[in-house]
Amino acid sequence: MHPTSDLFHTSAILTSDSSLSDEGFDDGDKSRQEVKTEIPQAPYAANLESFYVSPAATMNFVIDFNSISASANGVVRYTIVSKSRSGA
Repeated sequence: MHPTSDLFHTSAILTSDSSLSDEGFDDGDKSRQEVKTEIPQAPYAANLESFYVSPAATMNFVIDFNSISASANGVVRYTIVSKSRSGA
C-alpha cells in the first residue's frame, strides 16, 4: 500500500457545542509542559474513513484511524485529509 498523495495535517478537536466552551474556565496556577511529538507518517488510503462535518461544508473530510493517539496530558492527536469536491 502507498501513502495517499493528498496533503494532510494534524488537528485538534473543534466543536461548536457551547456546553464544551472553556469560557470562564480557570485551572488556577496549573503549569503546562509541552510533550515532544513527531509529525505522523502520511496516511494510507486503506486506513481513511470519511466523516460528516455539516450541510454547509464545501470540503470532504476523512480521518486516519491509525493516527489517533492520546497523550498522558490528555491531548488527542489525529490526522485528517481534506479535499475539495472538485478534487483539489
